[in-house]
Amino acid sequence: MVEPDLKARIAWELRLLTPDNFLEQLKAQFQNPNYQQKFKSSVKQSKSLENQDYSDEEFERLWEEVWQANIKDAKRFNSFQGFKIDDRLVQTLEDTQLRKGKIIDFDLAAEASKPLVVQWQDSTVVHYNLYDLISQGISRWAQVDLSAQVVYQMSESKKFFRVFIGFKSQKAAKTWLPELKSKLGRLSHLVELPETEKPTPHKYHYQVEKFKYKTEKKILEVLNEIAQQKLI
Repeated sequence: MVEPDLKARIAWELRLLTPDNFLEQLKAQFQNPNYQQKFKSSVKQSKSLENQDYSDEEFERLWEEVWQANIKDAKRFNSFQGFKIDDRLVQTLEDTQLRKGKIIDFDLAAEASKPLVVQWQDSTVVHYNLYDLISQGISRWAQVDLSAQVVYQMSESKKFFRVFIGFKSQKAAKTWLPELKSKLGRLSHLVELPETEKPTPHKYHYQVEKFKYKTEKKILEVLNEIAQQKLI
């Protein structure tokens, strides 16, 4: 069998055998050689490799390469302890400051007691476990785009909640300012954010600094109303 074809067949069969909780299993069985052997035996016995002409030496050489590639793919597409690579995190601090970061890797070594690898916005890399995240006020956050101009960002803990309104021009932003203030509350000055921090495709943004309403339900209701309008 041509080597690239054999490698593709091994990779395909291994992927079919990979469970959703593969990363958790792999960490728990990191030092157990029988765990990997179970997959290897199943792949060898698969119909895809049945009656194919290849040597054991050739299979073994390709197997380790495919196995490592499968772990890498699992880190990209599967979750680990409820998190995925590139999940965005925010830490709320006592002085009302915050910092943002993201999951960049999972440390699956058996001895790793802090398997969640986080890179913060200042480029520092810190390892955490689930208890650390809770005790240090770190939670996942996501952005919801109500329109191309109206977005909000909220953490799972709901301690982090931000609303942005984007505009193409300063003129449009100033025109809409009185109505936005009357509906939402106190807004920031109009700002130009760095490209990497822009919450919308637009150049200028207002951020809501103090909401007119106290309940999340009412705030989102008003935001949806604003999102239905063309803010130009």
